[in-house]
Amino acid sequence: IVVGEGDPSPVWKSVVTRGWAPIAVTLCAAAIRTAVSLQAGVAVSMMASIVLEQHRVRLGDSAFLSIIRAVSIQPVKMLFSLGRGAIRSLGFVGIALIAMMSVTALASAFTSSILLSDFGNIAILGLPSISMVGYGNDTFAIMDVWRSPPVQYPRFAEFTNGSRVTGDHLDDTGFVLRAPVPMANSGERESLRAYKGPAVVFDDRVICVAPRNLSFLNINQTRSSRRFGRSVGFAIGGSAVFDRGSKLPLPLKGDDGEEPWKVPFFCHVPDTFPSIGLTSNITICAVEAGLVSDNTTTSPLWLKPALPRLRLFKTRLPIFLIFKFTTTAGNRIEFEEFWNKDNASFATKRGPWHQTEIQGVAGLEAVTISVTACVASNVRLTYNVTMTSPSDGQEPDLGWQGKLHTSQSDIKSPESFRYDTADVRRQLSVTEESPTLSPQQRGIMNLEVGEIDWARPLNSGIEFAYAPQEFFPVLAAAKCDSIQLQCVTDPSAIMSPRPYIEGGHPVHVALFTDTLADTGSPAKAMQAWLNVMMRQKFYDSMGRFTAGAEAECAQSIQVFAPQQWGGMALRG
Repeated sequence: IVVGEGDPSPVWKSVVTRGWAPIAVTLCAAAIRTAVSLQAGVAVSMMASIVLEQHRVRLGDSAFLSIIRAVSIQPVKMLFSLGRGAIRSLGFVGIALIAMMSVTALASAFTSSILLSDFGNIAILGLPSISMVGYGNDTFAIMDVWRSPPVQYPRFAEFTNGSRVTGDHLDDTGFVLRAPVPMANSGERESLRAYKGPAVVFDDRVICVAPRNLSFLNINQTRSSRRFGRSVGFAIGGSAVFDRGSKLPLPLKGDDGEEPWKVPFFCHVPDTFPSIGLTSNITICAVEAGLVSDNTTTSPLWLKPALPRLRLFKTRLPIFLIFKFTTTAGNRIEFEEFWNKDNASFATKRGPWHQTEIQGVAGLEAVTISVTACVASNVRLTYNVTMTSPSDGQEPDLGWQGKLHTSQSDIKSPESFRYDTADVRRQLSVTEESPTLSPQQRGIMNLEVGEIDWARPLNSGIEFAYAPQEFFPVLAAAKCDSIQLQCVTDPSAIMSPRPYIEGGHPVHVALFTDTLADTGSPAKAMQAWLNVMMRQKFYDSMGRFTAGAEAECAQSIQVFAPQQWGGMALRG
């Protein structure tokens, strides 16, 4: 029965999942062929009777027409063999009718082949099944995700409503909730069409803002960071100043009420900059700024959360300072060569970046230090969620564009670490074409937030709270301020594939720098980078979850069935 497009009926699913569809087509084709043959034979006999009774026929043809009036024969035989002589007595109309019946009879012989030609391996939504899914707090030490490459980029469900904060010196990713598919097997994740059960919900929104002012107070050499007999890192200290209240688009409260809000930092920086290529002149520093989120929710940071507020607890949040060092001519400069507090400097703002240009002396190039401050949620809570997708979603693979060099002289070459991150960034919606892509084109699922009971998380505490100390290294510095005490830096990550202690795996570096270069958005670069590391942490923890709950899943299954759903289906 021909039906419209849509989800096939249970009867249709039962037929195709048991492999009965080709058998049913073969039997139906045989029945059609038998019926057509019988009808054609009867039609030829009737035509012979009419010709004998109402038309003048040649005497030689009358005997043959009398026989076929009593004994049915196929029109094909009438046309091509037995009746080639007698057919002239039928006239033009009779010949046309015999020809039409012959074509119909011949076509019926290939009914099975015609119907089976539309068959192929297709994916359909299978019947729902119930399984146990784990969740809970991971109390074991976190893996070193910053230095470890992601084995895979698992599928997730997403909800976004397009709301974002705008301003001259702001960069906002917009409201985004994501929930990793809680399945360890990639094949099960890719074929998942519907899921209803426990899942960790990530608030992936990131806002970056340009500081009102920056002051650089000291430079230190890291004591324990030495490779090949030389220092491979420096630390820069100072403070970033922000406006409070309505001028700062983050509903956060500091530990004090002074104006303005001053955030000290002591961060690792590269020993030379800019290095060859874009990567190693960027540092991210997680500063413990004494911030607490006000009335923590699943969207705890934003001015106008799309979801009802849930009062749980106050959470301390780090601020991520992104330092980007550039020179006027792009030449490499040793860090100590340019650093002189007496050098002339000029401060400007460009988008979310606060830029300080330090003029070179003694023939040195000028150096521009661009800084932006980003805030991201560190709250991930488990809820009963609903995920849906009308199609399968293929998880992306990380490509390789360059040639890996093994000699030490080639290790700084940019082509030594060229990954193709386009597919991964397309999944995360951080490419130039992302606004035009649907969730299905990105291979992800839809997160149905309307069915989530936000007042009833399954766990009572924060899961996977982002702790920069667990992700980024903290190194000892040679000096601490002016009193020469031993101190450690803020957790820092240098975006470089070079062998820095604080440098990460080239995969993470490539994802961040490619996103920043393609979109020009530090907020999107931070969002993609943190999301990949948090998913990496989540799937590493799955085997250690202590709680579990039932989940209803519906996977797609491969069946041999008609590929054009509107052409052949069964109505249940």
